[in-house]
Amino acid sequence: MATGSVVEDIKTAAIVFGGIFFIYKFALGYLMINVTLKPTLRRQPLDESHDLIVVSAGVVKGDRECLQVNEIKVSVEGEGTHSFLTPALIKFATQEAPGGLLRLSPGEETSFEVALKVPKDQVTPINIVLRGWSGPISRRIPGYWRASLVSEPYFAKSK
Repeated sequence: MATGSVVEDIKTAAIVFGGIFFIYKFALGYLMINVTLKPTLRRQPLDESHDLIVVSAGVVKGDRECLQVNEIKVSVEGEGTHSFLTPALIKFATQEAPGGLLRLSPGEETSFEVALKVPKDQVTPINIVLRGWSGPISRRIPGYWRASLVSEPYFAKSK
């Protein structure tokens, strides 16, 4: 009879410590979406009064959970907001994946680019915003990631 009591105590302890372990992982953010947003830009002269800025947003998905990208936009001061996702891609993606526009699996990488015409000789602040969800547990709370860049005017190097 004592042996049965010890076995029951071990089972109870295992359940308690297992519960504590999962609460600990949840408190540390183990179920959070881990995503890295890597922005880059290139600026070149376009004509006498404008430069061309190509903004690239690299998205690297971490090792936990999938990410459903629902929005990724770039806003340029004085030029408005531009979507990285074209209407054709949005139409295709929503037909194929109603839960999100694009789904990134753990470890997957992708990038989005957009070309913008900006006034020459103007410092141009750029903001990139990514919005998405992960699996069914955290689907109610969207994740937001933001990156900011500043594009300096392009000046040709004199020889």
